[in-house]
Amino acid sequence: RMKVDVQRSLQLPGKNEQVLFCKLTTEQIEQYKKYLKSDEVEAAMSGRQQIFACLTILRKLCNHPDLVTPEFFRLDLDGGGGSMLAHRSTILQSGDASSDYGYWKRSGKMIVVDSLLKMWKKQNHKALLFTQTRQVLNIVEKFIQSLGYNYLRMDGA
Repeated sequence: RMKVDVQRSLQLPGKNEQVLFCKLTTEQIEQYKKYLKSDEVEAAMSGRQQIFACLTILRKLCNHPDLVTPEFFRLDLDGGGGSMLAHRSTILQSGDASSDYGYWKRSGKMIVVDSLLKMWKKQNHKALLFTQTRQVLNIVEKFIQSLGYNYLRMDGA
């Protein structure tokens, strides 16, 4: 469904739209900077590769670091030859909840969503959350489930 279809079928109060700036987490900043120094970005800047692919990776990093898969993001963590894939495997083996795919505290946007949803819940408000990709919607859904909120997912599938 398109957003306009949802608006037509539901009786909603007027929209109150605000732009919020979300700080990136330390992990997001580190991955963002490392990606900017990567061979892929260098190739795009010199015209040897499409820049759109690099912008897509940067946009994904800004949404949640888990959206950038290790296959596309094999960068040294400390210059010692270790890859993001190896680092991720080590974290996953630790059993730490923060290593779960889509863990909300690893994304600046999800931290803001958390505070907004909690505030709106206290005020007895309802919310519609729109995302541009199903990958982000999956992360949002997992987070909302962890809070125990009632929700309805509509993704056009």
